[in-house]
Amino acid sequence: MPLDMQVVTIGYREPVLWVAVGLSTAIAVAVGALAGRMMAAIPQPGRRRLWGALVTAAALFGLAVLPGLVLGVLFLLVTGGATACAAFVKPALLIPAVTGLAVEWIAWRRTRVNVIE
Repeated sequence: MPLDMQVVTIGYREPVLWVAVGLSTAIAVAVGALAGRMMAAIPQPGRRRLWGALVTAAALFGLAVLPGLVLGVLFLLVTGGATACAAFVKPALLIPAVTGLAVEWIAWRRTRVNVIE
């Protein structure tokens, strides 16, 4: 039984890549805003820092993996069974993770300022 699998190396001009990055960034913004608000609601500074570090690490890992999964599924659906090799576009797949962390930090700081005042 032969293994018939098509692997396509994609570049930055691949539309499916940018759709996957856009969808993942939208999810990352929502997750970052929610996580930032939740962390800002913790009143004790020590617990807030501990839980903030844990949630940030989990969000970073999850948001770094998410675009690759979305890209794999979308590319599989669009091409009818081919697998995407994203070796050359890895920096683009980190855009959602960086965006999510920035939104989390901004939401955390804004909410903390509003709670303190």
